[in-house]
Amino acid sequence: MNNPSSPAIQTTAEFQPGDFLRTVAASLRQLHGHPVLAWITPQLPVRLIEADGGQSLWLGERKLEATAAALGAARFTAVEVPADLVLTRSRVLPPLSGSDLRDAVALEVRDSNPFEPADLVWGYRTSRAEAGQVGVTTAIASRRQVGEHVEQTAAAAATATPVEAWVLADGAPVVLQGFGEAARALSARRGRWRAWGLILAALFLALAIAITPTVQQHLRAVQAAAAYQALQQRAGPALAQRDELVRGREDLANLQEVMKDHLEPLLAIDVLTQLIPDDTWLQRIQAHGNRFTLTGQTPNAAALMNTLSSNPGLRDVAAPTPATRAAGASRENFVVEFTVTPGMLQRPRAAASQPAVAAAPAAAPASQPAMPAASAPSRSQP
Repeated sequence: MNNPSSPAIQTTAEFQPGDFLRTVAASLRQLHGHPVLAWITPQLPVRLIEADGGQSLWLGERKLEATAAALGAARFTAVEVPADLVLTRSRVLPPLSGSDLRDAVALEVRDSNPFEPADLVWGYRTSRAEAGQVGVTTAIASRRQVGEHVEQTAAAAATATPVEAWVLADGAPVVLQGFGEAARALSARRGRWRAWGLILAALFLALAIAITPTVQQHLRAVQAAAAYQALQQRAGPALAQRDELVRGREDLANLQEVMKDHLEPLLAIDVLTQLIPDDTWLQRIQAHGNRFTLTGQTPNAAALMNTLSSNPGLRDVAAPTPATRAAGASRENFVVEFTVTPGMLQRPRAAASQPAVAAAPAAAPASQPAMPAASAPSRSQP
């Protein structure tokens, strides 16, 4: 049974922002150490004052030609610690991450340290070994002895800048921690961030160059749309007038379509007066466009048909019903149809100002008008 007074067992670890940031930083450092990205961190030349008094120039683990100009241009200086002041050891370890490798080396140094813990100074260098393993070269020494040697050598060389402590093991340097190497590491980090800034700027410029044509096309489309809208606003009145003109033309065409069958009464009466003989009376006139139907009385319906048929301005002259004569009447009742050519129904311009021709020659007597509304009664002849 659980004791109520005992504290509860915490089964989940609490989130610590500091641990997270340290983990991210360690991952970034390990990423920068990858061979693919190692070139981003600049290698700074270092002038090495050797134990025998000579000088050499190093770039990382590579020895350069030590000319006077190159040695004078080197910003950082290191002092070689004599071999009799240092204990070195080389061994092969399995592949580990940067932090794990440092912890393993620190554990090994603590176990094999012959000096006082407060007097210990150490450093290590890694290299590639067979089968993907890591070769580690470790150097340990007394901080007091190394410090005295570095101060004496730096004073003799008149070097005012912070001086690093190096150990040459197997022809390559091992940097002892705790001297002037922090300034060079800081400068390398700054150079790395500058390189990243240049890379990001180059990527931004490349992206800008890539999207510039698209942006230009978009801006041109926006400008074209704005210009088209402005043109529409300026052309609005003209477009409205054009639409009004089109509507007017449509209305005129519709009016012409409606008026094509319209017949001017006075002109039609004038034409019929000229066509019908004087002895013929008209009782009814029907017009459908230029098609006329006449009803009336004439002494001789056949002669009337011949007269109308011989007129070149008339077409399709026909009698829908035969002529009849009432008993005791001297005239025949007739119905005749014909089509008048369009030219006959147009009023001459010269006569436009003259009054319409009276229908007196073909008009009936006063007791019988020329175009009565109803047919006159017929009387049969014996």
